[in-house]
Parts: sequence; structure tokens; C-alpha cells
Amino acid sequence: QQLERKGNGCKSLSLFSLVKTTRTMFSNDQKIDAANDLLREAKQYADLRLQRLKLDFVSKLTLLLSALVVSIVLLVVFAVVFLFVAYTLALAMAPHVGGLHWACAIIAAGGIVLGTLFYAFRRPLIVQPLTNFVARLFLEKDTEDDDDNEEED
Repeated sequence: QQLERKGNGCKSLSLFSLVKTTRTMFSNDQKIDAANDLLREAKQYADLRLQRLKLDFVSKLTLLLSALVVSIVLLVVFAVVFLFVAYTLALAMAPHVGGLHWACAIIAAGGIVLGTLFYAFRRPLIVQPLTNFVARLFLEKDTEDDDDNEEED
């Protein structure tokens, strides 16, 4: 505050000084309020982005787990079907190869060959498609994100 000396030695505030000080204080209060509002908005935005990130993660994890459950169920079903088909094939081959034990041995050898081929080509059959699925699931942008960003512009 600026003080002005009067001729009688008393100190008093000039009107100009008082208005200027009040305006500066009011201006600073507005700036502080604006900064507080900005911080409040930034915190709310960060909270919303975190919430959306959590929801996206849960959604993608649910999709991944459901694909895993479906794959396991299909694997079990195909394994049972394979066993029945193999047993039926062994029964059909038994009279032609000298008995059921030789037919079962031939079917087992065929299963070993199929298993070896499956193991040899596991990268292009299992690893690469699974990697592509997970990468596409977690790394690609959602089409909803693109639509939201276009609406904001």
C-alpha cells in the first residue's frame, strides 16, 4: 500500500492507491479462482480418462478370457470327437490289419505323426495368430475413440 504524507504528519491512503490495490487484489483473486477451476477440470479429466482406461481394460480382458474359455471348450469337444473317430476307425480297420491291437497301434502312430506335425508348426498355427489377436485387442485404437475425437474437433 502506498502511503501519502499530509502536511500535518498524518498518514493516509490516497484514493488512487486504494482503487489500484483493490483492483490488483481482485485481479489476483480471479486468477487464483481461474487456476483452481483449471486444476479442478484437469483433475476431473484425469479421473475420467483413468476410469475409461479401467473400463477399456476390463472390456478387453473379458473378451480375452471369453475367447480362452471358448477355445478350451472347443478343444475338449474336438478331443472327445477325435477319440471316438479314432476308435471307430480302429474298429473298421481291425479285420483288414490282423486284429484290433494292430489297428489301435496304427491309429496311435497316426496320432503321434499328427502331434509331431502340430508341434513343428506351432508358431504359424498357434503362436502367431494368438500374438496377432492379443496385439490387435490391446494395441489398436477403438473405432469408438476415433468417433469421439472427431466429434470434439
